[in-house]
Amino acid sequence: MDEPTHIEKGNKMAPPDKEVERTHKMRDICLTITIVAVAIAISIAMIVYLAGKPHTTRKEMNLIPTIKKAIMESVQVSLSTTPGWSHYRLDTAEAIIGVTLAYPEAYDEHRSAYLAKLANMNIDIQAALINDSELTSTVWSRGKLAQYISGILVSGQHETAHSYYGTTNLLDILQNHLVRSIDYFRINRFALSWMALAMCQHNKTFDRQYEDILTAHPGTYTFGIDEAAMITMACTCLNTTTSLPAAHVAADIIAMEIQKENNTLNEYSLGLAAQALISIKNESYEDQIAKAKMGIVSKIKISDIMKDGLAASHILPALADMSYIDIGINPPIPRVTDTTTDMVMLEIVITMDDPILTNTTKRWDANVSVTKQPTLLQAMHALQAQASSGFSFETTPTSFGPMVITIDGITRNETNMYWRILLAPDTPLSKGVVGTNPQNGEHYIFRLTTFGPH
Repeated sequence: MDEPTHIEKGNKMAPPDKEVERTHKMRDICLTITIVAVAIAISIAMIVYLAGKPHTTRKEMNLIPTIKKAIMESVQVSLSTTPGWSHYRLDTAEAIIGVTLAYPEAYDEHRSAYLAKLANMNIDIQAALINDSELTSTVWSRGKLAQYISGILVSGQHETAHSYYGTTNLLDILQNHLVRSIDYFRINRFALSWMALAMCQHNKTFDRQYEDILTAHPGTYTFGIDEAAMITMACTCLNTTTSLPAAHVAADIIAMEIQKENNTLNEYSLGLAAQALISIKNESYEDQIAKAKMGIVSKIKISDIMKDGLAASHILPALADMSYIDIGINPPIPRVTDTTTDMVMLEIVITMDDPILTNTTKRWDANVSVTKQPTLLQAMHALQAQASSGFSFETTPTSFGPMVITIDGITRNETNMYWRILLAPDTPLSKGVVGTNPQNGEHYIFRLTTFGPH
């Protein structure tokens, strides 16, 4: 705001005395110094920005240290924690979306863990397609496939939704889901928003009848702020004369809710709410976005919540000033065109040896489908995904990467035991399951061991 003038209509102020004049001169000098300092700072910032890695597209390069720390820690937990495969593990795409939007450098800095998570995302889809080529289950046909299609796009992997492993057009299946589940989408516009986003990101037509459902009754949201946030992003992506007004109505309601002194939004809802306001690109929402982000940081327990892909997708993009809109408009990492994600067969043997708790030994001789140069962790996930193998394991995140805590249902006592990993017959691993790249035919032994000399 401009400073008040000293001259009003019809009235002139008396000439300033010498003391006032000296004060004004000092103020002018200080102001000049400040302007010069700011100009230098802006110049330095621009130099740093232009010198950055060309594929980094995060909009906010200088994040508040607290928020940046939360993003870094969250990415590590998310990438190092992947539940064993089952028909109910359906959050790996959300984890990929959250991690990639918030920290695209993860692809380079945590490549093995990132590719392991990506492989698990593809395993989820492939396993579902084997059982049902049209993914007609209520889980997949009511928005879940849309999330996985978005995960495929944001990762920039070689396989695309248009030609998934050269045989399946996932977008055609998604279109069929819209027709089949239209009555469901009338009552669940949160799920319909995911469908709209996936179609929009791929420049596919989202028919008017579905847009009418999405934009109906502006200001009324069955699932509260979460639904309002998803509708905001979906309608912004569609960018039509009908959808944009609906997006702005929803955004205004979100902003008012965040602004409340004692709003009851949890970290998941705050994440979606912030993403929605970020997607609108309206400077008037900056205070609400900042408030939502700081609210997230004050609430989250990263080591627990970021094991969940849902948390990663809701929260991480918001912390990095990104939103689901950025999946299609500005993919954060370049498309992967090399062969690192091509699948190959790996022959591997894994033995579980428990001489302490159950006095049992069990061996798995397997051929698994993995990416080229896989990690041991990837191979273990691939084996676990083979339902007939009966192999199972669990990990927990540590500062050195994921650590195996359970094999075949046997969990080590965390106070005095660990699973020691050997390359058969007796060579201890030095790099753990993420740092080890198994070769064809190798045999790994997981031996339950107590702390102390061996």
